[in-house]
Amino acid sequence: MTCSISCANVCFDFTIKPGWPGNQDARCKLLYDKILQQYQEEGVEASNRIGKLRLSNFCNPKAKFESFPEMSGCKARHIRYLVPCLLEICRDQVDAKKLYTTHRMKCLLYLEKAYQTMEDPILHLPEKAL
Repeated sequence: MTCSISCANVCFDFTIKPGWPGNQDARCKLLYDKILQQYQEEGVEASNRIGKLRLSNFCNPKAKFESFPEMSGCKARHIRYLVPCLLEICRDQVDAKKLYTTHRMKCLLYLEKAYQTMEDPILHLPEKAL
């Protein structure tokens, strides 16, 4: 759940809050294009990718500020592979004058480290070793 909320907040920041050019729909498309580029660079298989990104995937488009952002319509596996993509996008957007941007990036960095730790083979010993 923490990963879903973190990803949704990042999507919300880049699309709903001012900063990137265009209206909210254009910013959402720009973010999705950046995510697709990161998927390509990281070699993420199609089955592990989100298939689309719409405002309704992370907020209520008619009441954007009335509830806390959370990813919907995405499986846990999709979120797992979305985290490193959003991490790279956040790294590119860090502004030393805005501490929030650094903390946003670090949140995703530590989520990615948690995923890597959980996937470490040492945590998955064969039955005969137990």
